[in-house]
Amino acid sequence: MPIWGAKTIVLEHEAAAKADEACKEHHRFEEAFDGLQWLLARTQDVGLSRVGSPNDERVYVQAGNPIAKTPSIWVLFSDGDDEVRIWDINVVAYAED
Repeated sequence: MPIWGAKTIVLEHEAAAKADEACKEHHRFEEAFDGLQWLLARTQDVGLSRVGSPNDERVYVQAGNPIAKTPSIWVLFSDGDDEVRIWDINVVAYAED
């Protein structure tokens, strides 16, 4: 882990394109995704391992919040010594009560 305690977040092309699209489509996605990246950069061993993955990928789900009107964000990522690589993103809009 880097001295300052946070790893570099790298978005693969597909994940970056989906994040850009989600910023346009989902209310407060950018704020929620910033929080998710903060967590992944500073926390080891989050998410569930993907069986048989070639890059030791894991899946992490950040639940949406209808009060904050943030969507649920699913990420497929791998965690290295100095960086977290996000391979894919799935966004589900918050549910109205």
